[in-house]
Amino acid sequence: MLKSRIPLILLCILFLIPSTLSAQTEQDAKQFISENYVEEISPELLDRPLEEILQNLDRYSRYLTKKELEQVYNSIDQELQGIGITLKNRIIQEVLPESPASEKGLKPGDEIIEVNDIELTTETPEELITMLKGEKGTTVSLTLKRNGDTYSTTLIRKTLTLPSVTFHRLAGNIGHLRIHTFSRTLAQEISSIVTEEEVEHWLIDIRNNAGGYVRTARQIAGFFPQVENAVQIRNHSTTELLSSLPQKETFEESSSLLINGGSASASEIMAGFYKDYEVGPLYGSTTYGKGLMQRPYYLDNEDGFLLSTHYIESPYGKRFNNTGIEPDHVTYLPLIDSHYEALETVTDYRPFPEMNQVSPDKTFEILLNKQADVISLTNHTTLFQLGGEEVEFDLSASSENEHAYELTPSLLVPGSEYTLVIEEGWTSSDGDQAQQGVIKRFNVK
Repeated sequence: MLKSRIPLILLCILFLIPSTLSAQTEQDAKQFISENYVEEISPELLDRPLEEILQNLDRYSRYLTKKELEQVYNSIDQELQGIGITLKNRIIQEVLPESPASEKGLKPGDEIIEVNDIELTTETPEELITMLKGEKGTTVSLTLKRNGDTYSTTLIRKTLTLPSVTFHRLAGNIGHLRIHTFSRTLAQEISSIVTEEEVEHWLIDIRNNAGGYVRTARQIAGFFPQVENAVQIRNHSTTELLSSLPQKETFEESSSLLINGGSASASEIMAGFYKDYEVGPLYGSTTYGKGLMQRPYYLDNEDGFLLSTHYIESPYGKRFNNTGIEPDHVTYLPLIDSHYEALETVTDYRPFPEMNQVSPDKTFEILLNKQADVISLTNHTTLFQLGGEEVEFDLSASSENEHAYELTPSLLVPGSEYTLVIEEGWTSSDGDQAQQGVIKRFNVK
């Protein structure tokens, strides 16, 4: 018998189709396909072998082995087997907490030079990752270089669960919430962050998020009180609105949504309700355009297939399959642009007129309309790296102009963008207080 698993899953993953099934199981499978596929299927197609039927449906309906089906669920729920590092070429970029790499003392910046006594020479990043991967409980020996010295260690691979969402506080008390996948635990993880963190504005980032569970997308809709319905689903005979699932905690502050061409499936459910209900502005580029929902089915031999059962549309019925959802603000720098505009919104300050480009090693000049108390001005001035954190600086009065002040940052990164904010309330030399704050965005050559 064919067994249907309850969760509805949205995926942006392609798989190859392996060997055929027995005749009895194949007949049950054909019946499920006939009754549940998103479009009507001709009797002639249903007479063909199961593999051929799936090959002639849409590109997301796929036959999968037992192992491939497990990988589908694991990828959504952020489970992987390995040593717990991320790499750029051979250099470790990140060491995951409580991972084998962390327990053995590996650090970001370490360079892997040997794997299992094989010296790395011309291996591609993909080949290196393959060498490091393996089943839990197996070992891998590494030789690494740190600050010119080499050391060797042996690690035991294990199953690691990555967070579905990460939080980072950006300059100006702007919260950056990066949603990696719509897993079964995402709503609980977001609830914890919303409870613990107080911010002025949320930047919710679903770039390169390939999807997850439909129910999870409905839960995320429930964090926004104004969102009544999360998604509309449709097949060849019915159309149904799926409501949001209210959450105890909600986003009380304003928010923006960051999207790109890697935002697919469940991410597009979120982009759809976010745009329909005008929750906030969308920044970035058009989403992937996967408006099809799959349901997994298991066969007697524990292999199975994913079958597209419904089209997914925004709550107001806007279709995005193959076309995607467009942002309100098209930008190649969505985090930087949304961060700056969030700062503009929460401060409501007027733009500062001068200073568009600054050299990375340059002290730049601030020109005011009256002489300021330097200590007061310093206390009311903040320098932010857009998409990042505050930058320390020294501020001093100019020797050439009593209304000019020289600001020397501790570090400016070439190619990055920054914002200077001078809050209202700083005191002039004659005791008056400034009534209006100013804000200025500039880039570093």
